Amino acid sequence: MARFLCIVVALLAVGGCSASSAVSDREIKQLSEKLFSIDKHALSELVSIDLQGKTYSSATDDKAPNPLLSVNDAATKSANANVKLLAALYDNYVPDCTVAEKETAQEKQEQSALLDGLMATPVLSNTLSFLAEKGLVPTGKAAQKEFLRKLWFSLYSRGGGVLGSSAFEHVFLGELKRGDVSGMHSWLFYNHEEENGNVDYKGYIKKLSLGQSGTLLKLRFEWLGSNKPVNSLFVGASPELEMSLYTLCFLARPDQKCHVSANGVNFYIQSWSFKLRDGFSTIGSAYPAL
Repeated sequence: MARFLCIVVALLAVGGCSASSAVSDREIKQLSEKLFSIDKHALSELVSIDLQGKTYSSATDDKAPNPLLSVNDAATKSANANVKLLAALYDNYVPDCTVAEKETAQEKQEQSALLDGLMATPVLSNTLSFLAEKGLVPTGKAAQKEFLRKLWFSLYSRGGGVLGSSAFEHVFLGELKRGDVSGMHSWLFYNHEEENGNVDYKGYIKKLSLGQSGTLLKLRFEWLGSNKPVNSLFVGASPELEMSLYTLCFLARPDQKCHVSANGVNFYIQSWSFKLRDGFSTIGSAYPAL
């Protein structure tokens, strides 16, 4: 009965059933190690990183005349079909979050296709099974897909009552608000924008190697002429791994540091919640921290 009530509460407001007590720190670390080990579509070997100069968040100069990333795009899409499904959503959003988003039937279909692709992977499948066992997501694939859709794609306002933002747009793409960049924690979207001349990399602040699983970077850059003084990217991670870690940590440690591990290397995911008008708690932001 308690588990059933926890699931019901989770559907309405994440964290309302004491997620921290439902999942131990040890369980989170064990699951994160497992997810890295079973992620057969990691992309770190297809990415080259040119760090160049070291910088800091308050700097104004450019320590990096060259792009940060060099990616074999065709190879990444061939190695992981979800990369192509993710890229299909890039033109669905307006970067300015003060402008209302309008979802078309085709865009909703693309969202659905991406969720289907991600949920078909062992990484997200194992994550959802774990969360269901803990009562943090519903059981059954259809119910879990609807939960993920609401968690990641629900539109909400970051000011002025305009429905111009969502967890997905913020984390997996990026947003602009009155000249400031927010979100943009997906290295795949960062690379897409860098290749199209929309990103000017200014230098790195910190680096943490996760071995064959990828690299965590803290960096500074400009996007569409606006400055992002500090940002973090999980370079080389698959889309399913990023969505799994962010979903796990948001549900198990909302608004807290969520300590995870990859190949014995410790780091944490930070998430922030955003409450929708119906009381459902969705993701305001989620990103790797180092």
